[in-house]
Amino acid sequence: MIPSWKNRWLVAGVAIPAALHFGLVNGENFGLGSGLGEAFGVVKLSKRQWGKVLLYSAPMLLLDEGLKVIGRRRNSQEEKSRRKARQKSNNQ
Repeated sequence: MIPSWKNRWLVAGVAIPAALHFGLVNGENFGLGSGLGEAFGVVKLSKRQWGKVLLYSAPMLLLDEGLKVIGRRRNSQEEKSRRKARQKSNNQ
């Protein structure tokens, strides 16, 4: 398995959209003008709004991560049973 930071296409696929989004939201702070953010209807969120985002997204994130754990355990158990079956067939 290749570490994610060694896959330059993955790094570019994450970094470029993140930089574009950062430029849209914070463009006026870097002399890019506020036209880009206004054109796309992008505004900065307040701390209270970020709190709501985290409040509403946390349950889904926890559910998703829990399902990953369950899936990995199930796949691991299936892989072990496949290995045992292969070893039995090879020994016979």
